[in-house]
Amino acid sequence: MYERFTNRAKKVINLAIQEGKLFNHEHLGTEHLLLGLSKEGGGVAANVLEHCFNLSFRRIHLDVKKKVPSAPELVTMSELPQTAHAKKAIENAWEEAQLLSHNYVGTEHLLLGLLRVEEGLAIKILEDRGLRIKDIRAEVLNILGHGL
Repeated sequence: MYERFTNRAKKVINLAIQEGKLFNHEHLGTEHLLLGLSKEGGGVAANVLEHCFNLSFRRIHLDVKKKVPSAPELVTMSELPQTAHAKKAIENAWEEAQLLSHNYVGTEHLLLGLLRVEEGLAIKILEDRGLRIKDIRAEVLNILGHGL
């Protein structure tokens, strides 16, 4: 599934898993994907979140910590199973890439895919910060040259 992911997109997935483990969570959720996108730091998604919407990794981390506290037990799994929402976000990323006629999945596609999972915790975190999902989506598309 990840063969068409850019190195940055693969890094996002690895960072998301790492963040899930740091929280001692037993799953990989949309909140971890959002953390990974932000922490990656150099891709389109991180730049949109940080520079266009003033949403740093630290702020997202604090929001996740408030909404889903760390578990007391240390998670020892090498891989964290994805929640249905996280899996859908990753599937959506490939769809977004195809819609844009891209043959790869980058951080921008991961963010666009994540924004389509309305039930995920990542959306709640963004909306609780006063951000509108359609504005984030529009900014990503604008940067990619597909804006309205």
